[in-house]
Amino acid sequence: MPKNQVSITYVSGTRQAVSTQKKIHIYIDLFNPKRFESAVEEETEKDHSFGNISKTIMVLNEGIRDMRLYQMRTRQNSIHDWYILSANLAYVNRWSCVQCIVIIASGILQVYILRTLFTVPTNTRKPRC
Repeated sequence: MPKNQVSITYVSGTRQAVSTQKKIHIYIDLFNPKRFESAVEEETEKDHSFGNISKTIMVLNEGIRDMRLYQMRTRQNSIHDWYILSANLAYVNRWSCVQCIVIIASGILQVYILRTLFTVPTNTRKPRC
């Protein structure tokens, strides 16, 4: 690689690194220590502000991630509750039908038993009452 070319690698998030080559020309005209110090201070202030912004964005991203996890957990709980309610409804309906059948059968059995108790065997087959 020639002296006046610099290889720059750019990485953004989870994307693949892209390697490019660019020509960079540097020309320094004058050196003023006060202007240089003020420029350095400006750059450090910008770095601090960018650091604060990136820190705020990271905190916000974590908050959004936590909110999405909470939302997903709430959805899972509501779906789980719906399945439990559906199963309980089916269970209650089955047992209600069984109890209705048992009540009707016991009523029919009671009537049959009472009729057999009060019948008297006669030639005319008329009840005694």
